[in-house]
Amino acid sequence: MLYDFTDMLTMFRDRGVKPDLHTLFIDESQDLCLLQWQIVDQLSEKSENTVIAGDDDQAIFRWSGADPDHLIERCKRFPTTVLAQSYRAPFKVHKVSNVVINEVANRVDKDYFPAQRQGDVQYINWIDELDLTTGNWLFLV
Repeated sequence: MLYDFTDMLTMFRDRGVKPDLHTLFIDESQDLCLLQWQIVDQLSEKSENTVIAGDDDQAIFRWSGADPDHLIERCKRFPTTVLAQSYRAPFKVHKVSNVVINEVANRVDKDYFPAQRQGDVQYINWIDELDLTTGNWLFLV
């Protein structure tokens, strides 16, 4: 019999495995699906400490089953710490991204400071406007 990743997660959950853990770390939690959240809850039951890291504003995988609402609800019920300094987003990008993200209705409100450089924002209307012959490019589709 062949098992895919979801099959393995389902079997783990259904077997009710709950190891004694000192600390359980979960990162990029905004990308977890409901089944993965169920496993986090299962593992947390016998964990002395559970640390869940994520940023609902970076949730881009809802289309593939991610459920960032679970992270948002946990932020309402449990103490949270916001890392208030970005080292990635320069000032101009930070400014535009705040305008966009503030249109999202269900999110954790947070304040953070941009990186200490100006950066650049360009508006591209069509892919043919990009010079793809130089540099490195990543397209997430």
